[in-house]
Amino acid sequence: MPGSQDAAATSPAAATTLTAAGVEALLDELQQESERRRTELREIALQLPAAVSRRAILRSAAGYFWRVPNKREIGSWAWSTVRRGMRRLGRAPRRAVRMLRANVRTNRDANPNANPVSSDR
Repeated sequence: MPGSQDAAATSPAAATTLTAAGVEALLDELQQESERRRTELREIALQLPAAVSRRAILRSAAGYFWRVPNKREIGSWAWSTVRRGMRRLGRAPRRAVRMLRANVRTNRDANPNANPVSSDR
């Protein structure tokens, strides 16, 4: 069973019983595997798209919008998106006030003697 002896000789636990030359060979092998993995990762990274700034994305979208024939459809979609965003912004202050009121109520219920002025109401 020579295969099992080779596996035992290359395991990290067996490295303590190896000679200095054996340890060096094991380290060289690990270094080569690391280099192979590193080159694979670099190849994968080259296939990924490069980082693009927001300004470049907006410029390309504006250029696309300038060239497309169905501007009305895209414009109506954009306008509905803007309106939805404005409605959401309008709801934010009301939600903040509701959360503050709920927080004051729960604090008052938890400790009724903490603020005697608010307990008069």
